[in-house]
Amino acid sequence: MSTIPVRLCGVFPIGPENFLCAVLLWEERQRFLPVWLPPVEGAQLVGRIAEWEPKRPDTHDVLVEIIEQSANGISALEISSYYNGVFMGKITMDNGTEIDCRPSDLFVIASMMDLPIEVDELVVNQASIWLSPEDAVDYFDVQLDTDTQPQDHPESASGDAQADADFQQLMRDLGVEEGDLGFDQPGE
Repeated sequence: MSTIPVRLCGVFPIGPENFLCAVLLWEERQRFLPVWLPPVEGAQLVGRIAEWEPKRPDTHDVLVEIIEQSANGISALEISSYYNGVFMGKITMDNGTEIDCRPSDLFVIASMMDLPIEVDELVVNQASIWLSPEDAVDYFDVQLDTDTQPQDHPESASGDAQADADFQQLMRDLGVEEGDLGFDQPGE
């Protein structure tokens, strides 16, 4: 499976509990991938994005130093899997060695080393969401390029017009119509 380049838009407190969420943007399709973070790791990422450096080296500083001193640099930082709301990160070294890690650590290392982040195509298709340009600005202060906004089916739940058409055909083949689902009921 291939990977999709994404941009880390930032870390945002979301909901009444203000849980921290790293928000990644798949710019080509203008879909967002929310990755919930534990409080401490979220705060560390917020600090690193703001270019804060601790007075003493922390674990991320040590890891980056080891990587920079090693003959094997990093060839890829990837969100590699997703299951039941849990993401897994993977660092791929230049020599092909793969190291599993938490997404929060992957984001901090990407921020410190100014490296791009990629997401497995299956993961981004499973877990990303579409937001209107207005909602992107309101919730995340992210300006989407409305000239490149996907126009094929912007209200699509999947973001893929062909997949939506295939699903609609499957439902018709099974004998299910929209009225059967209760969407056309008066008073609802």
